[in-house]
Amino acid sequence: MPALAIVAGAGRLPAEIAAEAAGRGEAVVILPLKGFADADFKGYAQYPVSLIDPKGVLLELARAGAGRVILAGAVHRPGLGMVRSGIQAVRHLEEIRNVLEGGDDNLLRGVIVFLEKHGYAVVGVRDVAPSLMAPTGTLGHLSPGSAELEGIAIGRRALAAMGRAISGKVWWWRKSACWPSKPPRVRTI
Repeated sequence: MPALAIVAGAGRLPAEIAAEAAGRGEAVVILPLKGFADADFKGYAQYPVSLIDPKGVLLELARAGAGRVILAGAVHRPGLGMVRSGIQAVRHLEEIRNVLEGGDDNLLRGVIVFLEKHGYAVVGVRDVAPSLMAPTGTLGHLSPGSAELEGIAIGRRALAAMGRAISGKVWWWRKSACWPSKPPRVRTI
């Protein structure tokens, strides 16, 4: 079975995912992102990669025998200047520029599409380390009352409406205010 490749940013999450997947007998390889990954991955095959070298990432995934990929850990968004400094990025500059111009969601979706386009299944924590997911339901001793549940429902509807309004829009700054390229239609929720 092909290995699970963990593209590792900063923090403990990549190592926790690796431990759970390996504990179930799954072959795990780590692609620590240079300058970001800071966990101890001793005991795992490691293939360090640069965030600004998509071709290098693909080569290391192939060399590692990966079939599935999970992106885990903190990573700071690179500026276009940093991307241009990477010689391998030149071949993918237009694709990278398009991905970087959107918001964080656009960046993450772009990385996922890039990996899937090259034959890798991108999976989430729920798929490979379900014990790391928060359980459904109340996590503390207090439960929300009816007023709090109503507020939660309103918040969820507001987030859904905002997500639809700003999805794919280009943001610009004017007189210290941030607006999408086309103002969203305001609806009462």
